[in-house]
Amino acid sequence: MKVKEIKIKKFKALNDFEALLNSKNIFICGENGLGKSSLMQAIQICLGNNDVIPQEVYGKGNVVFQDEDGNDYDCRFSVIEGISKLELHLPDGKITTKKTEIKDIFSAVTFDIEKFIQWSESSEGRRKQVEWYKSLMDEGDRKILEEFKDKVVQYENQRRDLGRNVKELDGYCKSSPYYGTSIAHLKAITQVDMEKLLNRQENVSKCKMTIETKSQEINRNQEEIQKLEQKILELKNRNIENEEVVQKCEQWLAENDKQDFTSIIANAKKQNEEYLKAQDYIRHYETHQKKQNEYEDLTISINNCKLEYEHFIKSIDIGIDGLVFDEDGLIYNGIPLNKNNLSDSEILEASVKIIVSSNRKTKILCLENSNIIGEQRLKSIIDIAIKNNFQLIAEEVVRGQEKISISFI
Repeated sequence: MKVKEIKIKKFKALNDFEALLNSKNIFICGENGLGKSSLMQAIQICLGNNDVIPQEVYGKGNVVFQDEDGNDYDCRFSVIEGISKLELHLPDGKITTKKTEIKDIFSAVTFDIEKFIQWSESSEGRRKQVEWYKSLMDEGDRKILEEFKDKVVQYENQRRDLGRNVKELDGYCKSSPYYGTSIAHLKAITQVDMEKLLNRQENVSKCKMTIETKSQEINRNQEEIQKLEQKILELKNRNIENEEVVQKCEQWLAENDKQDFTSIIANAKKQNEEYLKAQDYIRHYETHQKKQNEYEDLTISINNCKLEYEHFIKSIDIGIDGLVFDEDGLIYNGIPLNKNNLSDSEILEASVKIIVSSNRKTKILCLENSNIIGEQRLKSIIDIAIKNNFQLIAEEVVRGQEKISISFI
């Protein structure tokens, strides 16, 4: 779809202006203030772009577009206080006034070159340039890019949480008296069975008490023997039994009473305290090592994911030669696309390529201020338009020329 004819009854500086373009590439020539930019704005209005209309502006006219098959689309517009009204006459004789339908018919992608160049001056603007670039990609490619970004965010969140755990565990380990001690040495610290030890102590006490009780009974029995001769035999037999019990207890005691249970229990408690502290340290140390390894693994995953992301970006072809992007912004011919690295004319050239790539149906390229571009760069833009079968409508300031003229390229 290209511009065949323009008729402006009244719009800003234009009055009763007519031009037959026949889908040709043209320069709109003349001094500043004659309406060259207004002419291009009128075309944009008919394509459904209302952003170019200043407030409190009135106007009326029509632009005839022609498709590749030679069919005419006569778009008649009027502007009242900055608000446009469109009436599109279709080749089959039908008429539509619905802006959404008109915009769909032309499928024109609005692209503000001046704003695009301004975006290159800030980090936020360069991010907007990247988002515009992404909008030209296939939906599947955009989805893959978002999946990469989501995965990186997920990994970074996990790594941040692990980082806090690693930091806390690292602080615990470094403040512990066991810090620097071999884990193998700490694992060698055993736990004493206090219940078994206390049972042994209780048995020793019971045994001592039994000896004392039985000894006293023997003494009493000896007295009774003297007093009660008739019970001597019975008592002797009983004493024999008691002596056997005493002998067994003394034998057991001889084997067990050599140990100092007070110091043994104290040492056992101390050892158990050390055992518990060592086990607590081991748990923290091993958790610290595990979290540290997970943290490092996530760092590797993040870096790998970012590399895959970068490789995928480089593999995407949206039909714009030399234009790719990274996390910092667009890159044109291997150089970051911003005013610190590229001239305005180079950024403009990249912008033109974007317009060409994003408008496959309405093949119209409006170029303001062509004078500032430079002869070589302008030739490059003209070549891009011709190569992609675009109609170039360029503004050229001619000093002293008080009337707009159309110059065919």
